[in-house]
Amino acid sequence: MAKGRPGKAVANERSHPFIIEVPVAANGLDRALSREIVAFHKSQYVKPRFGRTIFRDGQSYFRWCFSDLDIARAFLEKFGGAFYKTTGA
Repeated sequence: MAKGRPGKAVANERSHPFIIEVPVAANGLDRALSREIVAFHKSQYVKPRFGRTIFRDGQSYFRWCFSDLDIARAFLEKFGGAFYKTTGA
């Protein structure tokens, strides 16, 4: 799901500076979690914005990007992960 055009992912991270990194299994998100994430975005009336997929210390992380801090915090509370500190935010 987070694998897309790298230029689009970077643009999302620049224009939506509140980024949540969620650790995922090597085979990606399972269907149930993916559906929950889509439902979350719909409930908040925001389009899902994906950032880059990051590989660090043998772990994969998917990034979701938000322009609203409160929605980013709600996503973090529901799905876990961690805020990624951008240089512009």
